[in-house]
Parts: sequence; structure tokens; C-alpha cells
Amino acid sequence: MVRVHFGVSILIERSDSVEEWRPVKGWESSYEVSNMGNVRSLDRVVIDKNGVRRSVYGRMLTKSKHTNGYYFVNLCRENSTLMRDVHRLVAEAFLQHDDYKNVVHHKDHNRTNNCVENLQWVTNYENMVESAIYHSSTHDYKDSHNLLGTHKCLDCGKLVRYKSVRCKPCAAKYIQRNYKSHKLTSDEVKDALITNRGNFTQAAKAFGMSDNALRKWCKKYGLPTRSKDWRH
Repeated sequence: MVRVHFGVSILIERSDSVEEWRPVKGWESSYEVSNMGNVRSLDRVVIDKNGVRRSVYGRMLTKSKHTNGYYFVNLCRENSTLMRDVHRLVAEAFLQHDDYKNVVHHKDHNRTNNCVENLQWVTNYENMVESAIYHSSTHDYKDSHNLLGTHKCLDCGKLVRYKSVRCKPCAAKYIQRNYKSHKLTSDEVKDALITNRGNFTQAAKAFGMSDNALRKWCKKYGLPTRSKDWRH
């Protein structure tokens, strides 16, 4: 399968070569991981909880899957168990990386494909951008971190947060503009506050203004400015 990754065309396929095994980092005398994403234990002598020494024969470890789709295995040492993600074990054993790149990225976005050819050390930001590009093809992608510049202010075009309609300066101008151009009547203010049971924030949204602006109208007409006074 061919796809473009960070601007470079790459071919991703499972290695058909002989499976290569290397020691698991930090567990060199107990476990090995392969370039195809398998993990096995080694023959070794352990001391059980009763202080008895016994021989343990090596075996292929069973991989389990997280709810997020990544495979993991349980590594045991001194009567304690540690859960480790398989893709990180493979990357730590076979791929060199800089200190600032601490995220293992699946090039084909298949989290179960842990062969070394499919893995790459990247920064957290690079991983987020690549995932955003990959998922942007789906109609329901929200780009909640705005990595692709999806969300922009309606007035000035400046990038804004996910679900925001305007940037703060434009939002303030918009509220002020509406407040000045629309003169509320006493009945309009009363109806909005009674309908929303004294919730000034919700009532103000009906007029495109802030709750403080609505309170100013209440003061102008001699109406209560406290929410509890509108709850009948």
C-alpha cells in the first residue's frame, strides 16, 4: 500500500524477511521483541513469593488490546506485572530516535500493525497533525485542535477555537454593535427573563448581547437585576 506521509510517498507492507528478535529495553534478560511485533519470554530462573527458585521456560506472549486499539503485553518481574504497549517495545528495540521525539506513530494508521517498517518516532505535534490529515477525509471530523485551520472567525478570518464563532475582539464588537443598534422595550426584557426563569445569560443570547448588557436595560426600565427576583 502506497500513501503520502509528511510529503513523502512511502510503501508500507509487512516484512516477509526472517523474523529478527532483540532484547526488550529494560528487560534484556527476560524478554525479546521481534521486528514483526511479537514478544516472547526467555528461559530463566525466578524466585517465587515463597523464596523458592524455579526454572521458567520461554514462550510467546499473548497480546491483548486496549480500548483505544493498541496491542499490549504484560511483563513480569519480581512478582510484579507491568503493562507495555507492543508498538513502543518494537520502536525502542529497532528504531533510533531523538530525545524530543517520544511518540511512536503508525504510518498506515492501523494500530494493530506493529511491524517495524510501519513505525516511526515523531513529536506529539507531528502525530496530531498526521492524524488530523488522515481523519479530515471523514465528513464528521471536527478538527477540535484546529490543526488544519478549519475554524475561523466569521468577521476577520482569524483562527479560533473549536466551536467558537468569532475571536474575542470581534465578539466584543459584535455584541456592542447589536446592543447599540437594537433598542429593547420593557416588555421584551420582561418576556425574555420570565421565559428563561431569570437566567440572564440565556435571556441575553436572544438579543445577541451579554448578560451585563441586559442588566443595563433592566436598570434603565427600573426592573430587577437579580435572577432570583424573576423566578416565580
